[in-house]
Amino acid sequence: MMQQPLVNSTYPLSTTKKPSQQIEPLNDFPDPLLLNITNKTETCPKSITRDDVKAYWVSSNTHDCPESTSNSILLDQLKRFAIQKMNNIFPTRVKSLEQVTQLLDLLRLLMTKTCPKEAVSNEFLQDATDAFTMFVKEDFFYGVEELEPEVFDRFTSSLKKCISRARIFNMSMEQRGCSNMELTGKMLHDNGTFLIIEVPTDASSMNREPLIESAWKMFLNAHAYCYQDFYPMNDHHHFSILFFKLFSESIYEKWTSPLDSDELYKFIAPDTDDLGLTMRNLDYCVGATSLISFCQTWLQRSSSTNETDRTERKKRSTWNVQMEHSRDETSVWNGEIGRASCRERV
Repeated sequence: MMQQPLVNSTYPLSTTKKPSQQIEPLNDFPDPLLLNITNKTETCPKSITRDDVKAYWVSSNTHDCPESTSNSILLDQLKRFAIQKMNNIFPTRVKSLEQVTQLLDLLRLLMTKTCPKEAVSNEFLQDATDAFTMFVKEDFFYGVEELEPEVFDRFTSSLKKCISRARIFNMSMEQRGCSNMELTGKMLHDNGTFLIIEVPTDASSMNREPLIESAWKMFLNAHAYCYQDFYPMNDHHHFSILFFKLFSESIYEKWTSPLDSDELYKFIAPDTDDLGLTMRNLDYCVGATSLISFCQTWLQRSSSTNETDRTERKKRSTWNVQMEHSRDETSVWNGEIGRASCRERV
């Protein structure tokens, strides 16, 4: 017989109390979900309610999982625990993760300086950065080497210089729904005319896991917007290689296999009412960078167009071979290696 879903008596189903009954505060309720209860008469809720949480977790709690599913969950949890141990055991891995975390945060900060917050909120960008950082830290085959201190300092200095000169794009927006602003694909030029922003179909966020895709878009934005701030020029190439390596096989598989529903994301990014709209806006923000950049913006997510070749990758990204092959300086900057080609400085 199938068990009935268990109801934790700590969380009452109703806030109606009897005269002699004292309702205890929910002191052990998880902090991230301690949000104000939205009045049911409102048409545009501003936060997640306890009813939302209860409905989602109760409906998704089976209590009768087949043994194979239970074993799969146990294996996943033990893998995460093992990776945490690995991250603490290997000194070079610890330092590398610290460096990558700092660089990811600079990419996020740059995006907040160029993309209108009405279109893509700062909170969403922070949520996406935190989630991608978690994916990276839980990547069993994480293989990014620790950067030499002077190289890391040059990377951070270049990005900070870029951030200091960054400006919000003046983009046309329209109101959508309660609190959503939709970018229309037009950017106002200094001469008073509108430029049309084009996002190639294969570069759009469609059919991609949105948090990993957001990290990719933040990288593309920095790769193109900050090209002129990297010196010597080969630093820009090494910076690109570093981020390509973050998208390992395990992360790539998550990236290309999004969930069927966006339901769970409202608990991850509660300020984002329309995730699909936010991702389209993010595409336009990166597209705006492509109009003013010295550097090619829309890099392919994989160097292989052959699905068989792609699935044969094991521990490293397919970008690595392509970008590291025949790494002659002139070839790199003339666009003969890989797809991260950039025009000469002017």
